[in-house]
Amino acid sequence: MIIFLFGIEYIDVGPISVVLFAGFAFKIVGKPLEAHFNEIAGQPKVVAGIQIFSMVAMATLTFLGAFQFGLMGAAVGSALSMALSTIALFLAYAKATSRPVLGPISFAALFDQIQKLRV
Repeated sequence: MIIFLFGIEYIDVGPISVVLFAGFAFKIVGKPLEAHFNEIAGQPKVVAGIQIFSMVAMATLTFLGAFQFGLMGAAVGSALSMALSTIALFLAYAKATSRPVLGPISFAALFDQIQKLRV
């Protein structure tokens, strides 16, 4: 895919892209939880605090990773910070709703609640 989009010169970024895509997958999973705090619970401060934490973690982990391991280290640092922010969202959601951290979270029910707000 990378060769098709960018040419042979960019073939070495394949493994780095895989790591970054894994980090973005965590961000995608966290979006419904962000919507819960922003729209349903009316607590955007929770999301803002987690985003600040994530930004500091990303700056730190990316710098340390790049310093030790180059571009791959920077990618791993970025992906880890995205994963940490999603884990923090899950913990905040569990605390706010009094659900156990490892209990089932119904994204379908969360989506239904968001749809009701739009009506």
